[in-house]
Amino acid sequence: MRLEAEISTLIPSIEEITIEGFKESFRRILELKRRCGIEPILDNPPDLLERAKLYATRFRNGSLGWASNI
Repeated sequence: MRLEAEISTLIPSIEEITIEGFKESFRRILELKRRCGIEPILDNPPDLLERAKLYATRFRNGSLGWASNI
């Protein structure tokens, strides 16, 4: 239950959110992930392609595409 209480204070409601509020929420989420031992932003992890393949369109010629999934 404590996690739910923390999450509700991390992200303001849609009625309360502003651009600055969004930026602050993003920073708080990153900090929470760091405190939990999670690397908050993965910059080109080694398994990126394998993860991305789950969301790709596979074509007959073997190529992958993502534009239609965005």
